[in-house]
Amino acid sequence: MNEKRQNSSRSALKAFKQANGLGNDSKWDIKTQKALFKGSGL
Repeated sequence: MNEKRQNSSRSALKAFKQANGLGNDSKWDIKTQKALFKGSGL
């Protein structure tokens, strides 16, 4: 993954976590994973 795309992905993950009360970082964790896939059947 190139640096620009990597930075965009981290920014999007951080924004998602902030919007969902999951923290203020760009780390992937089980809480984030559950929130992202909630209702998807995964």
